[in-house]
Amino acid sequence: MEKLVLLPGPVMVHEDVLLRSAKQVMNHRSEEFEEILAECVELSRYLFQTNGNVAIITGSGTAAMEAAIYSLLEPGEEVVAVVNGKFGERFADIAERRGVEVHRVEFEWGEAADPERVEEVLADSQAEVVTLVHNETSTTVLNPAEEIARICREYDALFVVDAISSLGGVEFRMDDWGVDVCITGSQKVLGCPPGLALVAVNDRALEVMEEKDAGSYYLDIPKYLEYFEKDPKQTPYTPAVNAFYALHEALKRLKEEGLEVRWKRYRLMQRIVREGIRALGLELFVEDDEISSPTVTGVTYPEGVDDREFRGILRDRYDVVVAGGQDHLAGKIFRIGHMGEVRIRDMITAVTCIGLGMRELGVDVDVGAAAEAMADVLSEVS
Repeated sequence: MEKLVLLPGPVMVHEDVLLRSAKQVMNHRSEEFEEILAECVELSRYLFQTNGNVAIITGSGTAAMEAAIYSLLEPGEEVVAVVNGKFGERFADIAERRGVEVHRVEFEWGEAADPERVEEVLADSQAEVVTLVHNETSTTVLNPAEEIARICREYDALFVVDAISSLGGVEFRMDDWGVDVCITGSQKVLGCPPGLALVAVNDRALEVMEEKDAGSYYLDIPKYLEYFEKDPKQTPYTPAVNAFYALHEALKRLKEEGLEVRWKRYRLMQRIVREGIRALGLELFVEDDEISSPTVTGVTYPEGVDDREFRGILRDRYDVVVAGGQDHLAGKIFRIGHMGEVRIRDMITAVTCIGLGMRELGVDVDVGAAAEAMADVLSEVS
């Protein structure tokens, strides 16, 4: 039986996207591939809500993070890195590897970034770049990207946002908010197999990149944009052709659904999961609905419940796959991804199976109350 995969990436993939990726490979220097590449870039502009430049790199989301840092910053320069989870730390670590002086603005895991503190650190530094993870899947927190973008503009700093696990499922308006560089990956909200990283760059950031000595041969963003101007349009290196097929199909599906419709659907799935978990009698890791992620929900384990045992029961008996916690949260929380090719019925199934799994381990949960709570959420929007 097929598992219901509810990870914060990789995610379930629609059959049409899978079938599209099964097409025979083509010449990546052909006019036929140029058409796919050009349409992927144009549809990606809609995804990012930008009129700017988009580079598509064969690699994971981390490749896009590294491409942004290595293309924008040279050793000895400064960056302000907002850190309130594993991936905020990753941005800072990449910058340190580049030889950049990193000013970390750190918050407790489970707290949202405070724009005022970010401003204080930025004002006391010589940094011309600020990094932020919009949606921290490690902590299930959504950070205030729009507010921090406003601060960056006031200080004339470039704002680099990791929207790998939010873009397409959470309201994000790159141009309107004043985000200079935004990155995402294929294996999250877009509902594709892993393998592609997308980087949107406005003209202001591109001007800075073109003046820098990029620290990476492969992850040099201006080089990707330069090749996109060739005839036919190309990538500088051999792309994962079949991954582009899948991305093309997924982006068309997103456009057909409409971004605002999808944003609303993800918010609904978020509410169903959170109200269902509360009604079971379990504790959400992030109690504040205002800062909770619309694409992944964290649940704190009741005392005495073993992470591996619980997730094993959920996987082997109920065919539902969820993620554990990361770093110091390992064994303390589990995470339910609601992104990719999942629907409302999948959220109801997941919460019900979580309740049954907890009951097997002797936890006093109320599965009936959870069903009623989820039904109430649906009745409000019907």
